[in-house]
Amino acid sequence: MDLKEKNELLTNEQLIVEASNYSTSSKTDQIVPSNDLDLLERLHEKHSIGIYTRCKTLFMNENVAKEAIPYILLKGYLHLSKTDVPDHKQFFNQLTYHLCLDIAHKAIASRNTPVFSAPSYSCDHPIQELFNKEILSLKPTQLRTILNKISIGDKALLLMKYQDDMSIEQIAEIVDTDLEDAKLKLVNAQYITIEVKSNLSFFS
Repeated sequence: MDLKEKNELLTNEQLIVEASNYSTSSKTDQIVPSNDLDLLERLHEKHSIGIYTRCKTLFMNENVAKEAIPYILLKGYLHLSKTDVPDHKQFFNQLTYHLCLDIAHKAIASRNTPVFSAPSYSCDHPIQELFNKEILSLKPTQLRTILNKISIGDKALLLMKYQDDMSIEQIAEIVDTDLEDAKLKLVNAQYITIEVKSNLSFFS
């Protein structure tokens, strides 16, 4: 079982439909040609729920998630107007993670708090099997509790890998690093998650 099968991990989509049915920002009129506003609205209709659920899961803040929708959609529209992208859903998923991490970096910079946890994994043996056993077997409510206690960067890495089936190459591009560093960050996120689980009393 992986994260994408744990439907309760993300916010209930029935609630999201209502929450995301607000119009895109009026500021877009200054950037988007009038004949392309219909395209932007179609992008909003198709991708706002996915953007909202990922932002809400990462930031644990409904207002931030709602405000992110027009921002990410506009960034996506501007890119799509110049570049042909065959898979819009995958593109907006990747863009959402990239921009959420960018927002987190800027917001946390003033508090000198890292987006990703400090490296603490020093074992030589692979951790994947232990992570599958200890974390992916949990109930959705237990998993959500653990994810909400780790850094936003670590949480994003795990969601990209196990919920959205992204390759390590895609993850490296999103977090703007090389493959080896992306692998180390992912392994560290797995280790931190297992460590958090071991420290929670209801798992004892």
